[in-house]
Amino acid sequence: MAIKELDIGIDVIHKTASLAKLKVADSEIGQLQNKLKKILGLCQIMNECDTNSISLVDSQVTLIGQLREDVVDKSNITDHLSQHFDQFNGARALFEVPKVIEE
Repeated sequence: MAIKELDIGIDVIHKTASLAKLKVADSEIGQLQNKLKKILGLCQIMNECDTNSISLVDSQVTLIGQLREDVVDKSNITDHLSQHFDQFNGARALFEVPKVIEE
């Protein structure tokens, strides 16, 4: 059966939501059905693509020329951070954030 012909019913939406541990309101089901149909339609288009002429190593060979040597370099970005972020405390070299856990 082709993916386009697959009927995405309410039961499929509820089952998918259950598997994903999501709560879906009844008012959202129609919108989710349309989105799932579009996603599955895209999957069918990708399944129909002929990839037989593409070798698995084609993309990896081109990456070899893009590698660069790692260089250890000292950098001091404290001044830059102090100028651009109010939350950064340059004297202590840290970001100060509001307290979120009460004692």
